[in-house]
Amino acid sequence: MIKYSVIIPHYSIPDLLVRCLESIPVREDIQLIVVDDHSPDSETYLERYPVLRRAGLTFILSPENKGGGRARNIGLDRATGRWIVFADADDTFEEGAFDVMDKYSDSDSDIIYFPTAFDVEGDWDPGDKLHWLNNLLTIYKETGDDSQLRCYHVVPWSKMIKRDFVESLGARFDETRFSDDVMFSVKTGIGAPMISLADESIYRNYLRRGSVSNPLRWDSSLMTDRAEVGMRANKMAKESHSLSYDDVYTALSGLFFMDRESFFKLCSKARENHVSLFRVAWRVAQRAFKKIIGRFFFFAIFVTIITGISGS
Repeated sequence: MIKYSVIIPHYSIPDLLVRCLESIPVREDIQLIVVDDHSPDSETYLERYPVLRRAGLTFILSPENKGGGRARNIGLDRATGRWIVFADADDTFEEGAFDVMDKYSDSDSDIIYFPTAFDVEGDWDPGDKLHWLNNLLTIYKETGDDSQLRCYHVVPWSKMIKRDFVESLGARFDETRFSDDVMFSVKTGIGAPMISLADESIYRNYLRRGSVSNPLRWDSSLMTDRAEVGMRANKMAKESHSLSYDDVYTALSGLFFMDRESFFKLCSKARENHVSLFRVAWRVAQRAFKKIIGRFFFFAIFVTIITGISGS
């Protein structure tokens, strides 16, 4: 009997995928599903990377590049385990993670949340990304209020999710370039009849600048996906727990400076998604103010330098 179906989407980082797979033990009750999102040289992977031929692993080549959401959905269609466990190809499981999960495998809960370990790769500052996820678990543990955890834990990893529950809910990932995992996580978090917390960490998230979740630069298409998904997540959080999904305001204010047509199109749907246009306008004003102040200081420094050069 398969206890865990581990689903890993992958695109063009095979060395990191190998690192991830090597952190997962070979066991008869673990089903490994790796879905390659049409990497340029994926046809050579089975020959080049022997770990992809290990027992219990299914390697699936997607016929076209459709993103991590499509890859995870393909994995869900092939999963047979009692529990669904997600991982990103550039992350790893902690040593002994599956022994820890074994302690919870007979739980009546539909989702079990685990603390996440983080590593920052490269010379950059990820800001609050290092703390926000685990803070949700802390709030629940200290207050008993699970609403923020259910609505804001918008990544699929660091969880055990019952497959029967996912199938009964009909939960699937959005097939978008960005935020493909948000609605799946919000739907399952809010829809789960019973959730619980674990004290031990089973998963290590490597924060890489330039990864799908931490792009080097934003374009209007990425920001539109982020805003559109954020609006739907905001509606669900508002209607279920009277909470706002704050990232929608960050995304909409960013989109204002990139693509006005898409911005106004989404704003026309603000009311039905419980998005405050006042808050949107306030965020846009804050960004505009920062841009103006930044330009002012640049101009002042430029004038000072030119004046100094002329005076010398």
